[in-house]
Amino acid sequence: MKVLFTTDSYHPNVDGVVRTIDLLEKELSNHGIEIYILAPEGSTVKENVHTTKALPFLPYPDYKIPLPFELEFEVDLIHNHGISATAWSGLLFGRKKNVPVIGTYHTDVIDATHYVNLPKEVAAQYIRALYKRHDLTLSPSYFTLKKLVKRTKLRNVFVFPNPIDTKEFIQSETKKPFLLHVGRVVKEKNIDLIFPYLEKIGLPLYVVGKGPALEYYKEIAQQYKAEIHFLGYVPDDELKELYAKATALVFNSSFDTQGLVCYEALASGTPVVTYKETAFAEIAEKLGTVFWDELSFIRAVKKATEIPQSKLLSIAKKYDIKNMGKKFVSLYQLLLDRKLWKIL
Repeated sequence: MKVLFTTDSYHPNVDGVVRTIDLLEKELSNHGIEIYILAPEGSTVKENVHTTKALPFLPYPDYKIPLPFELEFEVDLIHNHGISATAWSGLLFGRKKNVPVIGTYHTDVIDATHYVNLPKEVAAQYIRALYKRHDLTLSPSYFTLKKLVKRTKLRNVFVFPNPIDTKEFIQSETKKPFLLHVGRVVKEKNIDLIFPYLEKIGLPLYVVGKGPALEYYKEIAQQYKAEIHFLGYVPDDELKELYAKATALVFNSSFDTQGLVCYEALASGTPVVTYKETAFAEIAEKLGTVFWDELSFIRAVKKATEIPQSKLLSIAKKYDIKNMGKKFVSLYQLLLDRKLWKIL
């Protein structure tokens, strides 16, 4: 089986989409699937990576806007991981070759219209126009599915989480007294949501990551007496140590469609304290680590320290690439063998 991945983001960028593509490419190849990748120019080039010309995305320089591209090779299935011209190229190619086209809704662009100064209604119309042309749309969580369907009225959406590689992470029996936030430093992550609560629990917050809102958050942090440290980019080995040693990871983002950092924390034996309006809340609610105000935040942090590490690791294992890889293979094969894509 030959599968084409299209993406708006690829190496040297490091984000959830890129990590997902890397894991799927490696694991699916173990199942005899050949993966081809279409990415914007400036991406790291490999034998199976094809690039298309792209324009700079001024609000966020690390990303580019790819331009349409004509594909000239044969594939059996197309999996779009982006929402711009690469996805449309994938759709057109799929129709030309009469092969199924599926797409994962990785990024909630409807909640990120401030980058392009568009009304959310316009973004929702665009997303509907794009994904209604897909044979199948994958949502990484129920939280995201409900938002997407409510805003776009799409009917071809199913929950299909993205994977992590649990073997990449380490665990520690000894926790250190600090909270951790990991991810791009952008306003939609709502990192400052917990700043007013930190002094009460007496734990410092370490913020890992870079992004355009770094100075914005630093200015806000100065208003509080709590210790808030911005570490910027942290190499993988150091990040794994932070994951393993943290009292808990905090996750405040209603923007993230799944929150892969939460699963990485679980794979490190570290609990996740989660705001109620997030994709990870559907799991955190069962653990008692969801918060919505200062009092519930204090309770959630305390509850997090009481959860057995074995329970956290068992949850993470469900999303391991070995397990999820088999599910992706089964999905692809189902689409091809039963021609499910022609009747959805």
